[in-house]
Amino acid sequence: MTTIILTIIGILLAAAAALMVIFYGGDAFNAGSVGARANTLQNAGTNVLSAVQLARADGKLVSGLTLASLQSGTGDDNYLKEMPSFASVNTTTAPVAALAAGVLTVTNVPDDVCKRVNKNLGLGTGTIAQATTIKMGCDTAGGKFFANA
Repeated sequence: MTTIILTIIGILLAAAAALMVIFYGGDAFNAGSVGARANTLQNAGTNVLSAVQLARADGKLVSGLTLASLQSGTGDDNYLKEMPSFASVNTTTAPVAALAAGVLTVTNVPDDVCKRVNKNLGLGTGTIAQATTIKMGCDTAGGKFFANA
């Protein structure tokens, strides 16, 4: 009889522990996923801006640079060794990245990822608009990440 009671208590404790792991683990996974997607944007922005600055140091006109032209060179003119991937930034709509006039923009960025980018960069969690005075950030109203060279 004692064995049956202890077995039932053990099963109930295991079920309770499983429920706690599911509820807590789900929140931790989602927060980690948003953080990873925000870091992907920030790292890509830093890499592209570094490539633009190298091209500028070599006398290239920033206004004519695109993501493809940063990578199309050979030897010392290949400023971007690997094209940044933005596929993991949004799970529903593919993000679109472009470089024009030395400004990297990535559209279709989810709101939670935008807010995390701005928080990571110390810009707060309010609405941030794209401006040339801000080196890097995310326009929370339009879902657009930007990095100014």
